[in-house]
Amino acid sequence: MWSTALTFGIAALVIALLNIGWKFFKVETDPVRLWVSPTSESALQKTYFDENFGPFYRAQQVFVMALPPSLGQFADGQVTSDNLTSSSANNHDLPANDVLTYDNLDWWLQHEKAISQLKSEPNGYSLQDVCFAPAGPGTPCVVQSVSAWLGTDMEQWGDDWVSQLEDCATTPSNCLPDFGQPIDPKLVLGGAKGDWLKAKSLVITWVVGNSLDKEQVAKAEEWETALEKYLRNVEQNSARDANIKIAYSTGISLEQELNKVS
Repeated sequence: MWSTALTFGIAALVIALLNIGWKFFKVETDPVRLWVSPTSESALQKTYFDENFGPFYRAQQVFVMALPPSLGQFADGQVTSDNLTSSSANNHDLPANDVLTYDNLDWWLQHEKAISQLKSEPNGYSLQDVCFAPAGPGTPCVVQSVSAWLGTDMEQWGDDWVSQLEDCATTPSNCLPDFGQPIDPKLVLGGAKGDWLKAKSLVITWVVGNSLDKEQVAKAEEWETALEKYLRNVEQNSARDANIKIAYSTGISLEQELNKVS
C-alpha cells in the first residue's frame, strides 16, 4: 500500500515539475518568426534593415468590384436601359456592371470619407495618428485611391468627371494627390489593361506607419481593428444593397487568422 502511494506521489511530483514549463509557453503569432529561423541570413538582414531604417509600412487595402445588375435590385422587378446606366454622367455614361459608374464611385467615396474620420476604441486614434505622412506628422497621409486625384466628393468632380478620370490615369503627374507623389493608375484601377475606364475594380491602399516601438505598433493595430470592423459591416450590409462586392486586408489580418487557428 505504501509502495503504491509512494509511486503515485513520485509520479505526481514528476508531472508537476514537468508542467512548470507551461509558465514559459507562448503561442507565436508573428508570421516572420513562425516561418523564418531567427538565425537565417534573411532574418538577420531584415533585423539590420529594421534597426537602421525602420520596418516596412503596414498596408491596408480594399478592392471594390461591381456585381452584375440583378432583378432584385429594382423595386419594380424590371431591368431597363435606364437602370443600366448612371443618370449623372451626362454624355459619358458607362455600363452599370463596370465599377466606374457615378453611383458606384459616389457610394464608395462616402465610405472612404468615413474611414478618413474613423476613430478607434478605446483610445480614439484616427488615420492621421497612425498613417505614413511623408512631410511629417499632421501632414497629408499616403492614401492611394482615385479620390487622391479628384477628391472624396463626386459633386466636386463635375459633369466631366469621366474625362478628368481618364486624364489623371493617363498623365498622373497632372493630378498630384495632397501627399505630393504621382500615383500609378495600376495601383488604383485594377484589371484595366490600359483601358482605364474599363477597370474591373477600384483599389484603395492606406499606408500606415510601422515602428520597432511596441506602443506605436499597438496604436496602429487598434486603428486597423476599427478599420476591419467598419469594412466587415460595409461588406455584410451596405455593399449588398449597392450591388457591390468588396475584399479587404489589414495589417493585422494574417495574425488574426493565425490566432484563430491557434
